[in-house]
Amino acid sequence: MALGRSIAAALRESTPGGLPGVQVLALPHDGAVEIACNVESVRWSAAGPETTPGEPWPRFSVAGQPYCHVPASLIAARVAELAGREGVGVKGTALVGFTPRECRGLAEFALSRRIAEFWKERAAIRM
Repeated sequence: MALGRSIAAALRESTPGGLPGVQVLALPHDGAVEIACNVESVRWSAAGPETTPGEPWPRFSVAGQPYCHVPASLIAARVAELAGREGVGVKGTALVGFTPRECRGLAEFALSRRIAEFWKERAAIRM
């Protein structure tokens, strides 16, 4: 569990060298540790965070403001790297939630109809 907490801390946005927009917890599961991340969009700029080598960071705009978010592949690679330094492997990965395209579509729908509490209006969509 200590290694899991160490990996979580290294990824966390609030840690120097952490990933922008990433919130992380280490959760014990059946003798293993889940590194659970919430990934939020952050403002994009030409000198923005997506200058990390590898896959480009997905970018989009909302109301004319540019945003981006860390690609899942970068988080997975960073977890594998940090665990590997300690001789520990990664058991697997899972993505839960909406894709950025789905989020954008849902947000545009809610904004176009001035729905402040979208989840109450669209009960079939779980957030």
